[in-house]
Amino acid sequence: MAEGEAKGMEGGEEKGFEKVLSVTSRRKVLEEVVKNGETTAYEIAKTLKLPDAAVARHFHILSGAGLIEGPFVDTSGGRLKKIYRPSPHAEKILKDFWAKEIESAPESIKKGVRNGTRNG
Repeated sequence: MAEGEAKGMEGGEEKGFEKVLSVTSRRKVLEEVVKNGETTAYEIAKTLKLPDAAVARHFHILSGAGLIEGPFVDTSGGRLKKIYRPSPHAEKILKDFWAKEIESAPESIKKGVRNGTRNG
C-alpha cells in the first residue's frame, strides 16, 4: 500500500469508512485520537466514559480500516503504555464524513448549521 493511501480507498471504500464511522461511540473514539495526536485506550475510556473492552474493540476496527496506527509501546516512566496515533488520512476521512452528513441533512438543519444556530 502506498504511503498515505487508505486501505481499500478505491471505488466503494468511502462506503466502508461510512460504515465504520456510523457507530457514534467509534466515531468519537477516532475524533479523540485525531484531536490528541496520540493517546492510550485508558485515556480514551476515561475521557469518553466507555468500558475498556469497548475501546479495545473500536481500536481494533479503526486499525483494521486503516484509520489509526499502533499500538506503539512506550516504557518511559517505568510503565508500559500502548500508544495509538491517527493515520495520516484520518482527519480528512472524518471531515468528509461530516460534510456528507451535513449535505444529506434536511434543509432546515443545514440552514441552522450555516447560521450557527440550532433548531429546537
